[in-house]
Amino acid sequence: MEFLYSIIGGIITGVVSLIGIIVTYRFNKKNLAISEKEKRIKEYDSIIENRPEFELTSYKTFFDKPGYFEDASFDFDILMVFDNVKNKDVYNKKEEFVRVEYELKNIGKSLIECVDVISILNHLYLFNLSNNKINSLENTIFDAYKSVLYYGRKIRNGDRIKIRLWYHKDVIQESLINNALMIGCKSFNKKYWRQNLNAPRGLLEESELIGEKEYNKLTTGR
Repeated sequence: MEFLYSIIGGIITGVVSLIGIIVTYRFNKKNLAISEKEKRIKEYDSIIENRPEFELTSYKTFFDKPGYFEDASFDFDILMVFDNVKNKDVYNKKEEFVRVEYELKNIGKSLIECVDVISILNHLYLFNLSNNKINSLENTIFDAYKSVLYYGRKIRNGDRIKIRLWYHKDVIQESLINNALMIGCKSFNKKYWRQNLNAPRGLLEESELIGEKEYNKLTTGR
């Protein structure tokens, strides 16, 4: 009988030990999961704290002064092409173009590798006047894309970029709800960011982290 009690006691001891091991394992696993979660949160907070971000430092409209002219001081020189316009010949009339000018300053902590101006309206395309001669505007509709890339100098904290948007004077389409453009950028830590711009107004939203796949989809329109 004592032998039987000894066996039973051994079994009970073994079961209790096993339960203790399982409880300890689950406790450690839970603590590890919490630690990993806290680590990811800290990493994300660090990314956001050190993000690139543009501040609107200058905004000017020239809707009462039609006529296109070249100005190499602008990093972006873009014609806003709306494909829902019935008479697309208006985009061949540079003497009837009016403009909006923006100056943006990088107030964030990250170095910016490249910047895109991106259309986020389905019916809006962008014609890059910096890379095309104004006398070739008969091809405007065919050469307009969803985004215009600037890949020149690195944009450090305190650096500024200048954007000039051209509209035909009779085709200035505004939206009270939807933003027309997005200022996108890639920081040197390989992160992608967006700031919505409600052009032709002077409303620029805060910088927001987005994925590379979503960013590429926005720049191509596909």
